[in-house]
Amino acid sequence: MLLVGVDWAETQHAVCLLRAEGAGGPGSPSAGAIVRRLTIPHTAAGMRRLGSAIAALETDAAAVLVAVERADGLLVEWLLTAGYVVYALPPKAVQRYRERTRLAWPGGRQVRPGRRRAARAHPADRPRPPPAAAPKQRPR
Repeated sequence: MLLVGVDWAETQHAVCLLRAEGAGGPGSPSAGAIVRRLTIPHTAAGMRRLGSAIAALETDAAAVLVAVERADGLLVEWLLTAGYVVYALPPKAVQRYRERTRLAWPGGRQVRPGRRRAARAHPADRPRPPPAAAPKQRPR
């Protein structure tokens, strides 16, 4: 299982890929370890680059969990279309989490994918499944 944290921005996104506990095998990075950090532009090429980075570490799209600071937009739609499970985290919640834990990451602001665990524990924060698995519902 691969955890992906995306710090959404208007023109580019900071991404952190983290190996989940118990994942990997002989010779793979230890569980919970950051395996890659990258910055991608908010373009089709940037999304392809993110897809390549994820595919190099996890071939099963259903085993990729993504936490992002938005619930909509082209990036989120692309992630869902690729088959990843997406957790939308409110930006204020991420900010407060950073303040509480005093996470200081070199290289700028990044969302640690482990934050997704806390979001999933809250009943109001449900993951968005890929479109094929999502039931068709009319907007309210």
